[in-house]
Amino acid sequence: MSFSRRRGFTILELIVALVLSASLLLAGRTLTEQAAGVSESIAADAAIADSARARARLLRTIVRNVDIGLGTSNFSGDARTAKFASWCSDDQVLKQSCAVTLTVDSLVTLTDSSASRVLVRSTVPGVLRYLGDASDGGHWYRSWGPGVTLPLAVGIVFRTDTIVLRIGDRG
Repeated sequence: MSFSRRRGFTILELIVALVLSASLLLAGRTLTEQAAGVSESIAADAAIADSARARARLLRTIVRNVDIGLGTSNFSGDARTAKFASWCSDDQVLKQSCAVTLTVDSLVTLTDSSASRVLVRSTVPGVLRYLGDASDGGHWYRSWGPGVTLPLAVGIVFRTDTIVLRIGDRG
């Protein structure tokens, strides 16, 4: 009895090969779509983080550059609002004096001569505090009246978070 060698594939073998190939292609497409979705999600999260960093940098810069003026401070504030003059930048990065109002509730809103912008969002209301003395752990006040001195820093206090904004270029 002799067996002859046959050439080619049976129809069953071709169907199995086609099903396996189609399954692999479908799995590859699914992985590619998932990777694209993750990539878009990462890009969106990065854009949100960049925007938040830019707003935080603007807030810190405006408060740090409070205009001291001619020996007297025009800085005043209470638990919800602080008003002061600062050196603000326009589109050409030139600094000019501007009147600033910083308002805090569940949003921290900065209003100056050019616009009103929301810089921080929170799910809980916040309050402003003013650092008058840094010794012995610091002495924070609920309000600050105009006068000769400026607070050392402004704190924006939320239930679980505090943002401390230093005033001026102090050591």
